[in-house]
Amino acid sequence: MLQRPSWRQNASELSIVYIAHHSDEMPITVAPEHKAPLLEQASADIRALFDRKSVDEDFAVKLYSIGINTVELFATFAKDLDDLQELLKAHFDIDAADILQRVKLSRINVAWQTAKARAAKQTEQDGDCDIRRVPKDITHSSTKAMRATFEKNFWELQEPQVPARSYLERKLDEVEKDDLRAEPLEEVVSAEEDDPDALRTEWRPDGQLRAVRIGTKVSLPKTPEELRKRLALLGTALIFASMQQKHKTYLRGLSPQVFVEYVEYLLGEHVWGLAAKGAGQVFLSGPSWPLLISYEQAIRKKMTELVKKKGLTIKEALKSAWEDPITKERFFTTPLCLEAVGTKRPAPTEWATQETGKGKNGGKSQFKGSEKGAGKGKGAKGGGKSKKNKPTKNATNGCNNKTPEGLNICFQFNSAGGCTRKGCQFAHVCGKCFTTDTPMHNCGRCGTGKRG
Repeated sequence: MLQRPSWRQNASELSIVYIAHHSDEMPITVAPEHKAPLLEQASADIRALFDRKSVDEDFAVKLYSIGINTVELFATFAKDLDDLQELLKAHFDIDAADILQRVKLSRINVAWQTAKARAAKQTEQDGDCDIRRVPKDITHSSTKAMRATFEKNFWELQEPQVPARSYLERKLDEVEKDDLRAEPLEEVVSAEEDDPDALRTEWRPDGQLRAVRIGTKVSLPKTPEELRKRLALLGTALIFASMQQKHKTYLRGLSPQVFVEYVEYLLGEHVWGLAAKGAGQVFLSGPSWPLLISYEQAIRKKMTELVKKKGLTIKEALKSAWEDPITKERFFTTPLCLEAVGTKRPAPTEWATQETGKGKNGGKSQFKGSEKGAGKGKGAKGGGKSKKNKPTKNATNGCNNKTPEGLNICFQFNSAGGCTRKGCQFAHVCGKCFTTDTPMHNCGRCGTGKRG
């Protein structure tokens, strides 16, 4: 006999309390205010299945209210179609008495048979993956369902902003086993970057040879915008996992805003924007880009430790990790001091000397936010000059940094190769006499180039 649910609100989470009824098998009812929380608790897979099969939403909500909120549970809800129809009639008030009820019943029957077939196949595949100790495959429909749920709750995703299927499989495997890891950012790959042809061969337990996909890797971020992209993908993958693994409490409360704040901390004045300056605000030293990448991974390692040992949610653990003074001292402050003592460091120049702040997508990032700290720490003429105050290797010696009006001069424009940046934000003038649209090596006015 099924039980009729009543409700209570506890710590902002809807929980179900079952009250037994001995002789009356009343149809299940759900109050309107409980509908939205129940839909939120259902897995993306079962919601996508019901949407595709046009199953009545009221029935779906009632099903979720008794805890049947995954495809696997729905597949085992009844022994066969006859048993399913009896349950629907007794507890969901669905009977084939009229034509409309018969259509509703038919859609539920089709969804149940689909769920049963999928669950059987998935169980077989999961067992095979467990034996081979590889992440379980996720179907295209599952990925599509997670993406649709994300877009419904937040915003539309473009292909470069969708985590690769191979990366999602690894992340879901970690979540299922409660073994989160702080993967290197080179493993965080988008669907656009994923290579489906990256395969390796292995022997199955039954002696057959099969080809399996291997994870694609990309280069580590080299600019603030690339760092934003990788952390955005990482955050989206975890949010996708939270939609698939509803029972994992440490995934609750995740949203893109969590990772926006994290990126702003890394690129802000306390990390990447941190600069040591001398008299006259002359830049002396600052963190290197490899140090920032190393510290970022150390923060995520601390986050996973807090999730496993302290039982914090990822949202709570991530913020606690970047605010942890010991983690910062050990993996950022102390290495930064040693770098400064060991060598007289210029401002970081891992990317183009004059950075416009725009990425490959025209400066657009999946997780919006100001690029705090990016571009800070530039030097000025005088003692302790940094490389940012000097022409690049391809530029002509003696090129000024700024025009008399204070505009930054483009070094590449004044080099032999010329400037190739589209929409360059720097002044295209002679680096000596500031003649407009005339590079130094062609300027006849200041005597540097040939006189025409």
